[in-house]
Formats: sequence, structure tokens, C-alpha cells
Amino acid sequence: MTPRQIWHACAGVALALLLPGALAAAEQGARVAPAVASSSEPGFLPAGTNEWALGVAAAEPVSVAGSLNERNSAFLMVQWGRVLFRPRGPSPVRGQLMMGVEVEPIHTIYQTETTYGVGFSPIFFRWQMKAIGRVAPYTEILGGALYTSHRVPEGVSAFNYTAEAGVGVRVGLNEHRAMLFSYRLHHISNGGLGPRSRSLNSNVISAGIAFR
Repeated sequence: MTPRQIWHACAGVALALLLPGALAAAEQGARVAPAVASSSEPGFLPAGTNEWALGVAAAEPVSVAGSLNERNSAFLMVQWGRVLFRPRGPSPVRGQLMMGVEVEPIHTIYQTETTYGVGFSPIFFRWQMKAIGRVAPYTEILGGALYTSHRVPEGVSAFNYTAEAGVGVRVGLNEHRAMLFSYRLHHISNGGLGPRSRSLNSNVISAGIAFR
């Protein structure tokens, strides 16, 4: 099986595991509780809310400023976040800031040798906007590091820095659970601390489920 076929298989598994829950919630319609719990302002999470999330992601490389473009990847994500304050800002970008961390206990990169790694992003900020019905859009940025079993790219470094930025939606299933769907631009490089090398940039599609 080629790396591209593996990537497509991972994406298929993610959809097979997570999409049915979202479809079931859509079918329930009015019988399903609102996406967010009651708060001083409808459509937002209460300040101080803690949320855990588990997700899967598949990434396909994209060439940006001469970056590598032949390495697909797939990974598992575990997130924790806390809503810091009540809604702020003018409409339509009025929202709340969530700060947290993200861990990637399994991060697989398909290069000359299939490479396995562990990622950690202690910089995690998400701006979540007002829910329309059960759907709340958000933007997010992350920063951290990735340690791998082989050097990425080959012959350069097994320790790299990561940076991500993206958009997503939170689809409420009930008062305590929601589906998360997102797109991120994912960047991997050694930050100039090792031999000069090309970075790895990827388009990442992810799906997950959140609990609070």
C-alpha cells in the first residue's frame, strides 16, 4: 500500500468513526439540546468551562515557498481547553477565547522510512464565535514541537518545531458533547537550530468529539 493510499484510508476511517454521530444529531433536530449550555449570553459557553477532545487527522503536503511536498501524515490528537472569559468584541466576530494544550500521542509521517512521533503543543488558542443553532465557528492557532523516530526530513533532525493555524466548526450533540471539524495549515521545521533544510507544510483535515 502506498503512502497516499494509507492517507486516504486514514481519512476514510476518521469519517466512518465520527460522521455518523454528526448525522444522527442532525436527524434528531429539535429533540437535541442546544449546542451550548445556558449562560449569560445565548450561543456561547459559560466562562470557566473545561473541555476535553479526542480527534483524528489526515494531512497532505502542500508546497509553500519551496517546502517539501511528498510526505503524507496521519495523527491522533488529545486536547484540553478552558474558556477564559465571557463573550467579547463586536458582531460578527464576537466570541470567547479558549486556551489549552494539544498532545499528539501518535504522529505518523510517510517518507523513505515510515516515521513515528509524539507531538506537544503548549501554545493553543481558539477564538470561538456565537453558535448559529447548534453550529459554532472558530479559528485557532497552535505552536509546539514534534519528536520522531527518524529524522524529518531524512538526514536533518528528529526534533522539530510545529506551528498551525486554521478554522473549524463545533457542532453540538447535547449539553455536554459536540463534534469538532477543522482545517489547519500545519508547519514543521527545525527553526534554524540545526542544519538548514526545507520545511514540511501540510493541509490537515481533522474530526473529533469534545466532552465537558
